Amino acid sequence: MPLIDFEQGNSELTLFIWKIEEEESFFINEISCIDHSQVELYRHPQARLQWLSSRLLLFRHLGADNFQQLARNERGKIYLKDTNTNISISHSENMIAVAFSKKQFGIDIQKFTEKIPRLALKFIPEKDLNILQKKDSFFKTAHVHWGVKEAMFKADNEGKLDYRENLILHWAKKYNIAGDNFEASTTRHKIE
Repeated sequence: MPLIDFEQGNSELTLFIWKIEEEESFFINEISCIDHSQVELYRHPQARLQWLSSRLLLFRHLGADNFQQLARNERGKIYLKDTNTNISISHSENMIAVAFSKKQFGIDIQKFTEKIPRLALKFIPEKDLNILQKKDSFFKTAHVHWGVKEAMFKADNEGKLDYRENLILHWAKKYNIAGDNFEASTTRHKIE
């Protein structure tokens, strides 16, 4: 079965990770109440599979009735009407992550790729980048920075955040390569 991880830690967050191995028809058959016009918006086959697999995870966790209550806000962020449940979705190639929490949060899943370190100047301040690029661990460090900042961006409800200026990783204080035990903040408010 392609559901490769499920975690309901301390009941504050429920996380599902799915490895897409199925054809499009599998997802369409599994989700009885899918809006087929939404599927048609995704022209690239991989994007369609990512959208469909995320909807299957939502459908299985929420049930058919609550699935019908999904909506998008003005920023395109998905939410569940008439509840205080927050939802975050992420995808990278054939991997999908969907999480639920009563708290404000964001998630990101990212396969290692050469693209992330090449684009590092777009999301790591230049003064930090000059230090980080000299380390042997820069490839992994760039991915951790990207993932954390992407999750922070998704967690923020106000929008208009600049990845370099507003999303800050305090890596010099507590950062380690595994991505554990560091602090991050925005210039507007702290998100942990």
